[in-house]
Amino acid sequence: MKYFYNGGFYDPKIHAIPDGAVQLTDDEWAALLDGQAAGKRIVAGADGKPVLDDPAAPARDTLLDTLRQRIDAATDQAILTGFEYQGTGFKLSLENQMNFKTECELRDSLTYPHRIKAIGGYYDLATAEEYRLFYLAGIAFIRTKIEAGWTRKDALDSLTDAELLTKWKGTGNE
Repeated sequence: MKYFYNGGFYDPKIHAIPDGAVQLTDDEWAALLDGQAAGKRIVAGADGKPVLDDPAAPARDTLLDTLRQRIDAATDQAILTGFEYQGTGFKLSLENQMNFKTECELRDSLTYPHRIKAIGGYYDLATAEEYRLFYLAGIAFIRTKIEAGWTRKDALDSLTDAELLTKWKGTGNE
């Protein structure tokens, strides 16, 4: 089958072939379509023949938005799974954060030792003061992770478009 290219593909059975169009073999045409299906784009080469090229880079604002979202997700994950108190790990999901906050506010009316869920088991808080210290340690941990995320996002503004694209493609450290 004959195919022609001039900014697009033409099949002589259904199209008028424009001046300057170049003829393609079946194998060339199939390779171009396979490349396009794999995420490449088809563009005219210097000789007018179609070649595969990387997709156009997203706009700077799009790169920044995507990278900031990745940093936010990494920050959330670090908060969720990284808090330790007295050598015991705790998941700080939003639900757990609210439960700990509420219980901390009510800590003087709780019965001690007071048991809370930890990663892989339970942890007993011996006194109302220990509950307060546990809660404050959790707040400090969250604040540290959030500030680290802010720092990472602020640093993106000083990167060149090429550096942002490298990070966006996942080959740089977010």
